[in-house]
Amino acid sequence: MKKKILIVDDDLDIRESIKMIIDSEGYEIFLAGDAEEGTDIIEQNKDIDIIILDVMMPGKSGIQFCREVREKYTMPILFISAKTSESDKIMGLSAGGDDYIVKPFSYTELLAKIKAILRRQYVYNIDNKSETHRNFEYYIYKDLFVNKDMNEVILNGKSIRCTEVEYKILLVMMENSPNCMSASEIYEEIWGEACVTAAANSIIVHIRNLRVKLGDTRKTPEYIKTVWGKGYYISI
Repeated sequence: MKKKILIVDDDLDIRESIKMIIDSEGYEIFLAGDAEEGTDIIEQNKDIDIIILDVMMPGKSGIQFCREVREKYTMPILFISAKTSESDKIMGLSAGGDDYIVKPFSYTELLAKIKAILRRQYVYNIDNKSETHRNFEYYIYKDLFVNKDMNEVILNGKSIRCTEVEYKILLVMMENSPNCMSASEIYEEIWGEACVTAAANSIIVHIRNLRVKLGDTRKTPEYIKTVWGKGYYISI
C-alpha cells in the first residue's frame, strides 16, 4: 500500500517542488495551500502517514495547525522553515512536531528525513501489532498507568493524549526503570540506530512536552526525573 504524504505550504512553487522531489518514490501525495485545506484533507484521509508542514503561513500558522492536529491525531509531522535558530526548532517540536528541516534543503536530505520517519513509524506499528500476541502488560508509577496492550497512558484516571514518540519515550524509561538514560540512549533504544546531536536534542524537547502533559514542574518533577549531566529516569 502506498504511503500517504500531506504537504501543507502556502507557496505553490514549494508545494510543487516537494511533490516533484518525492513523486518518484511512489508515495500518494496530497497538497494543501493553508491550514484549513490541510484539515479537510486529514478529515477525509485519516490514515495520512506524514505531514510536511510549513511553519510560517498567512492566517493560521503551521505551529497552530500542528497543535490542532495533535488534539486528534498522532501521525508524524515534519516542519519545514527558513528559520534556523534553536528556539524556532524547539517551538516546532514543542507544538507536537516530530522533526524539522531548514530551507533550502537538498533532495537527498528531504528524502532521508521522510524515510527515517517512515522507518520509525513502521517499527512502532510492528511493535503495536506484536503486543496483541502477548499477555496483558502494564506499568504503574504512583497515579501514572501505561497500558502496553492498548498503547494508552492514564494519569489520575484520565487518558493522556501522547504522540507516538512521547509514548515510546515514556515506555522505554519505564521498562528500564530505575536506570538513568541519556537522550541518546533513549533514542537508540527506541529506533535501534546511532543517535546524532540533532536527534538527541529532539528527544529532550519531547521529554519536555511529556512533562507538561504529566504536570511535572521543573524544580520538583513527580514522574520524569533528571540526573544533571547524565539523563532521565522514572523510579517505579
